[in-house]
Amino acid sequence: MEKEKYPILEEDESAGMCSEPSAAVTYSEKEQLDVPVLGPSTWEEAMNDLDASEKEFEAGECIPWENVVSEIKERYRHHAY
Repeated sequence: MEKEKYPILEEDESAGMCSEPSAAVTYSEKEQLDVPVLGPSTWEEAMNDLDASEKEFEAGECIPWENVVSEIKERYRHHAY
């Protein structure tokens, strides 16, 4: 029985390539500078957010874990199938 030979990258030009639809979206050459920041952008803002969150938690102004889990399950149910 002949042993199967796998292509070596240096020997086969098409090795490691994949096909892509001809109507594929091209990548932008220009860098986006207006990307929104999700969350604090400085250390001071992060610490202020943390302090505010701790105060809310101590005052009982937090979302119960059961509500969070039920919301996740509801969203999952709508998007999973």
